[in-house]
Amino acid sequence: MKRKSINLPLAIRHAARFLNSALRTPHSAFNRVCFANIGEGQHPTGNKSYLPDTAIANRNNLVIIGSSQYNITPSAANTDLPLGVCTDSPDATILDVPVNVALLGCANGTLKVVLGGTVNAGDLLQSNGDGTAIKLLTTTGTFYSIGRALMAGVAGDTIEFAHSFPLKIVNP
Repeated sequence: MKRKSINLPLAIRHAARFLNSALRTPHSAFNRVCFANIGEGQHPTGNKSYLPDTAIANRNNLVIIGSSQYNITPSAANTDLPLGVCTDSPDATILDVPVNVALLGCANGTLKVVLGGTVNAGDLLQSNGDGTAIKLLTTTGTFYSIGRALMAGVAGDTIEFAHSFPLKIVNP
């Protein structure tokens, strides 16, 4: 069987010519290759990485935007506007490692959340102010509904819920 030798410089020229013609814009006057960063800033699964400002006690805690647009911190008040559910539990000693946040209203499928009180299946949920979720309060105030519980549970339980974009509820 006879081997066919390939002229490497010729092969490289052909590959370069093909690449240049395939990526060139149709009306390019200078025959330059043009690239676009079309994937930048898109998170099709609804999950985004953030740096934690502080340690997060448990996985599946509610978080809010922290010290900057790149940071998160656990929800600190029941009137906070939650960003999402942190599906990681960062150690207090390694806060420079990004954690995953499932964005409310954007993440695919249902999510899990740690409870801070008793909840029945079908109850609307809100932040408890410590990273956990509770049944939506009916007392006077402004709260944010984050979705509907799909399971019953008590404080400390992790339940599944159908999340939604946080909806502002004003109780007079």
